Amino acid sequence: MMVISPLRHVSNYIDLTEEEIRELHLLSTYCKKALSEIFDCSKFANMFYEKPNGHIHFVIIPLHGLIKIENKYAVLAELMTKIPELRQDEDNMKVVVETIAKIRKYFSALSF
Repeated sequence: MMVISPLRHVSNYIDLTEEEIRELHLLSTYCKKALSEIFDCSKFANMFYEKPNGHIHFVIIPLHGLIKIENKYAVLAELMTKIPELRQDEDNMKVVVETIAKIRKYFSALSF
């Protein structure tokens, strides 16, 4: 999954400016394009999440095959609980670092 957050602290979606909303939407579109090339997938689960402590995130989860997610928030909660365990696995971290490098390469080739 990929998590996108505004550069400034925003506690509620309605606190975003119109320009920030446009930029976040465009960024999420570019991220989906990069992820679709890297992971060869064309479908994504997209979520907007306002954390109880007052911070917002946009979450993109690449879907492979014909996976259908009934409850995106339950899936997100499950993924979040696995992160500490996944960080302990050297192979998982290698994939994360390689993916970040691929995303950087994808974005460096774009002209804004």
